Parts: sequence; C-alpha cells; structure tokens
Amino acid sequence: MPRLFVAAAAAALLVVAAASARADRAPDAAQIRAAAEQFDAGVIAYKQKDFEGAASRFEAADAAVPGAKTLRQAIRARMEAGQGARAATLAAQAIERYPADDATTKLANETIAKVAPLVQKLSISCASPCVLALGTRSVPGESNTRWTVYVDPGKTSLSASFFGNISSAPQDLTATAGKSSDLRFEPEEKKATAKAVIVPVPVPSAETPPDAPPIDVVPPKSSGIHPAAFIAGAVATLGLGGATIWSGLDARNNPGIDVVKAKCAGLGASCPEYIDGRKRQTRTNILIGATAGAGAITVVLGILTRWHGQKKAPAAEPTAAITDHGAVLGAVGTF
Repeated sequence: MPRLFVAAAAAALLVVAAASARADRAPDAAQIRAAAEQFDAGVIAYKQKDFEGAASRFEAADAAVPGAKTLRQAIRARMEAGQGARAATLAAQAIERYPADDATTKLANETIAKVAPLVQKLSISCASPCVLALGTRSVPGESNTRWTVYVDPGKTSLSASFFGNISSAPQDLTATAGKSSDLRFEPEEKKATAKAVIVPVPVPSAETPPDAPPIDVVPPKSSGIHPAAFIAGAVATLGLGGATIWSGLDARNNPGIDVVKAKCAGLGASCPEYIDGRKRQTRTNILIGATAGAGAITVVLGILTRWHGQKKAPAAEPTAAITDHGAVLGAVGTF
C-alpha cells in the first residue's frame, strides 16, 4: 500500500509539473526525474515524521520542476517542523505563483494568518533579479526583483546575489514579532584597483647625442631537415618493403590456392584453410599500406631535407606491390 501511495504521488507530481511548468523554461527529462525522486523521498520522510528533511526534499523537487502540489507539501512540512517563518515565506510565493489555484491559496493564507503575529514581514526589492540568503541559509525561490520574506524574532542578516557573481552588502536587522519593514538591495560596483606607474626616461642633452644601441647581426639559419631524417625514413620504408614481399609470398604459398580449392570445396568461408589464407592476405594488405605510408613520408622528408651543396633535393618514392608473379619493390621519382 505505501508503494502504491508513493507511485501515485509521483504520477500526480509529473502531471502537475507538466501543467504548471513555466512557458519560458519547459522541464527536460532529467529535471522531471530529479523532481519525482525528491518528491518520493519527501513523502517517505514525512511519513517517518522527519518533517524538516521532508520539507527540504519537497523544496528541491519544486526547484527542479515547479508545481503547486509540491509547494503545498513543502509548506505543510515546514509547519510540522516548527519552522513557521520559512513556511510563511513559501506561502507568500505560493500566492504569487498560483493565484488561481484554490487549494494552494487557501493553505497559504491560513499559514500566513497563523504565523504572521509571531514573525516579522520583510518586503524586499532588488535593482535587478536577485536571490536571497538569510544568514548563511538561502531563501527558497527563483531569482526575482521582489520578495516577501518572514523572519523569526532576533538578530539576523540578509544579503542578495545578482547575475554575474555580484553581491550586495549584507544588511543586519533585529526582527520583531508582528512588525513589517521594507528593504532594498543594490549590486555593489566592482572598483578598479589598477595603479598608474611612472617610469622615468633619461633625456639626452643637446651637447652629447645619445649613443645608438648596438645592432646584433644574426646570421640567417639554414632551413630544412637534417639528412638523417630522410635516411631513417628510407631505411624504414625498405624494411617494411622487405616484410611486405615476404608476407605476400607467404600469403600466396601458405596454404596456397590449390590447397584451399581442394580442402574447402563445399565448406564455404568456415573452412580453416580459407580462414588461414584470409588472415595472411590481411596481414599483407596492412604491410602494403604501412609501406606506402612510410614511402610517402620519406618523399616529403626528401623534399624538406637540407642537402648540402645541392640546389634541389632529390625526390624518390619507394613502391611495393604484390602481383600474381610475386612481390615487387622499387622506387619512382626524379633524380
């Protein structure tokens, strides 16, 4: 039965959330899931009489996906936890957000009527949309230019934060039960701290002209790559070419076309000899690609190499290929 209640509450939350979500910020799937999880956790905590924990869960669900039902549950939980000031603050938000919802406005007005004589009401305005903090605890609700906050009697402080990580100076106050007051918050301007530094510059006299600064003549550096890089590339290309020739011959002779035809007749691609031959052919193809790549790099190195005593670097392109008559390794280019 409890599981059915939780499931029904979650379903109701989703329906209310979809209907009451603000038009300019439709909730996505992650927000809806988070709201449902927080609402379910709030229901469980409320049943266990952990009213403060339940209220925190309901407030988190309302922050993820605003909803009248969720906000009502948060108000009830705060009242049960003996936190009337916060319950009245939520009630003021409920009246502003859902003025046409009879159940919400009825609960909110009853809550404020019960709590108002015991707390102080603060009507707060901000120069631009802001969020509030009462002492070290944030006030629930989205960024706004006008707030109604209820505060328990005693000393406390209230501060505002604005877009761009700009804060206001905190305002200290001593709250009195049944009293009302207005507060205004302005963002503090960030003052520039840069200082001008005057550096004295010597002025030469007319009689003694200043010495011209010495000019360092740097001989031009010869451009190009050291021949050793080309040599290393050529050696690597020849080595890969040799491996390609061996692999090609091995792929052609082991197991060989005649053996594959004889042993794999009627077996198709699952024949072991056919699979072995394909593996050897794949290896050869990889080596051919590697040889061609190394050859291309060697050609580029040959063009960029700094050849002493030559006006033009030789360009040669090693090539490797496997034919029906064996493997061929050579070079094509202009010398």
